[in-house]
Amino acid sequence: MVEPQLTARLNNLEGSVSTINGDIKVSWSINERQLAMSLQVPNNSLAHLLLPDVNDLLVTQQGIAVTDISALTPGEYNISGIVSF
Repeated sequence: MVEPQLTARLNNLEGSVSTINGDIKVSWSINERQLAMSLQVPNNSLAHLLLPDVNDLLVTQQGIAVTDISALTPGEYNISGIVSF
């Protein structure tokens, strides 16, 4: 599960978590409550994205909208939305 703890105090962040299949990488920036996030899911993995404090959520992979964020397959994702602090 990928559940970033978004806060007004951390408006730019980058990190990774090592797994047996490779690193899950995430980075984000928040500017005037607008979220811009990048997520990389390693091979042979699924990720469940949880962003309860983000409205107008849009998740894309290679420019195509992704509707099921409970089972993100390997690859790179771009995520945007409005953060409600």
